[in-house]
Amino acid sequence: MDLVSIKGLGEKTKTLLGKLNIYDVDDLITYYPSRYDILKRSDLDNVTDDEKVIIDGRVESIPMILRFNRGLNKMNFRLASSNRVVGVSIFNRAYMKSSLSIGTSVIVIGKYDKTKNIVTASDVRIGSLGNVSKIEPVYRLTTGITGKSLSTYINLGIMMYGKEVLDKIPDYLIERYNFVNKKTALNIVHNPSDIEKLKSVQIRLKYEELFEFMVKINHLKEINKKENGLFRNIL
Repeated sequence: MDLVSIKGLGEKTKTLLGKLNIYDVDDLITYYPSRYDILKRSDLDNVTDDEKVIIDGRVESIPMILRFNRGLNKMNFRLASSNRVVGVSIFNRAYMKSSLSIGTSVIVIGKYDKTKNIVTASDVRIGSLGNVSKIEPVYRLTTGITGKSLSTYINLGIMMYGKEVLDKIPDYLIERYNFVNKKTALNIVHNPSDIEKLKSVQIRLKYEELFEFMVKINHLKEINKKENGLFRNIL
């Protein structure tokens, strides 16, 4: 199925996806994350100085932008997080200012300076963590493709064509090992909500890859036998 059949995916994006060896919808929806980040709220009362933290809360002040030479900028704002207000600083994210109005829920990832009560952030994301850990897929990318846009295209592909994807594991093996169907597996691996379910699905997808590999090996063996038999008959 052609990639441009997916809503919002044009020829330019199709060319960029080609750099990731994604050439059709099947390649897209089976482009698995290279790893996962586990986002779990840090307790600032129990972290060491300069430790990496993940916090969430609501923006409490209008972000201020400081601009330096060579296009470098620094954005500062205050965040109401749990039982305290902390300062947040992040470099080269001035473009986010319009999205960070007072009251906006954000997730901040960075290092916490306990003395100054400031998080020097490596990332600021719109949203909140909730009361459970958030599992976030991380994909290998190329310039011009963001993780968010790739995830959107993948999920649209699953929604539109997931039922048509070829499951290479025979039904009797799916029943024997109690595997979920391929569409469900794809949904979980790209949108995990539970670590144990994710691990189970990863085993299922790896099994499928191994099964496909063994089928190809056996096919090559059969071809080799036939060729050897042909040469013996000629001699």
